[in-house]
Amino acid sequence: MHLLDVFAGDALAERPIEHRLVDLRGQPDLADAAMFKWAAYLKGQADALDLPVLDTSTMPLEGVADEIARLAGTLASVSS
Repeated sequence: MHLLDVFAGDALAERPIEHRLVDLRGQPDLADAAMFKWAAYLKGQADALDLPVLDTSTMPLEGVADEIARLAGTLASVSS
């Protein structure tokens, strides 16, 4: 099994997760302390386990999909 942390921050925002949830996705109810703690936990686990982290803060949606497909292919070939 392989894991990939997809970091959806925004380099221009002071609080990237809050900016994405409130301003870009219109889901302010998700921008709470529990979400911020969960995101920090996942980032910490990815760092501790030396997992790949995909920073999507400056990527268009198509670019994110392409990069996930590329990384999935890379991880699959490593497993073979």
